[in-house]
Amino acid sequence: MSNSESTTEAMAGMLQSILATPKHQRRLKSGTFWERLGYEKRTPGRVKDVREWLQQQHVIVNLAHRHSMLELANGTFGSEDKDDWIILTYVQPDPGQTAGLENHAQNTDTPTPPDSWFAKKVQQKFESENEVVCFFIVPLFEQLGWDEADFWLECPIEMYEGVTRVMKKGDLVIFNGENHSPANALIDVEAKKPTTPLDKYAVGQARSYATTLRTPYYVLTNGEEVRVYLFQVASPEDALLMAFTRPELRQQWSKLYELLGKRAVLAFKERRSKSASSTGL
Repeated sequence: MSNSESTTEAMAGMLQSILATPKHQRRLKSGTFWERLGYEKRTPGRVKDVREWLQQQHVIVNLAHRHSMLELANGTFGSEDKDDWIILTYVQPDPGQTAGLENHAQNTDTPTPPDSWFAKKVQQKFESENEVVCFFIVPLFEQLGWDEADFWLECPIEMYEGVTRVMKKGDLVIFNGENHSPANALIDVEAKKPTTPLDKYAVGQARSYATTLRTPYYVLTNGEEVRVYLFQVASPEDALLMAFTRPELRQQWSKLYELLGKRAVLAFKERRSKSASSTGL
């Protein structure tokens, strides 16, 4: 059995072992990982606590099949088999972003929708990608302080596949007002239908759009789960800042607003631009 003190010590030791590796990455069999934390059973509460702790420590979690290092297409952290691999990667946080995350809990003036709005979001059923965009993503970002002028649905994105120029469409790209130039892009939001897993292919698609647009953030959701990533230009891995389910939206609102509220994103974009100018990136 586990107690909070021994689990906390085990988590701290695991973080130190990740940081001690040259690539800041460790691979553990799932059974070994949970045993080291002292958990004989993976209850939903325990899985949630571990996931939140890893996010707070800027550790990205990937899952791979027991017989190879191929990522599990339908893998969900906490439900993997004991012989599957858990890959833990520490990603250096952006200094400005870290300050924002540390301060979010101190902000007691976060604009928050009424409980009835959250209840409606939890009860809604989505059957298609378009429904996820129209009935979940757009209302969500409106509550975060964005408005119609900031949105470009099915935004055309010019990309290259090898040497071939292709045109893709981002489900929703968020700008600051009616200036929808690439330099003014702030958040790329990619939607999937509820039955589509947020696997490495979905993440890769969202990241490719963010890479082209250079948006500070990108968001991936199938209407059931929401993931918020910090795009890191100089790193092959982006920081997973938040990952939560739709029923957890009310609980996660303050943190989400401090990350993706309009004023917070504009301030972060300005800090990042100044930092890039000073370093020549």
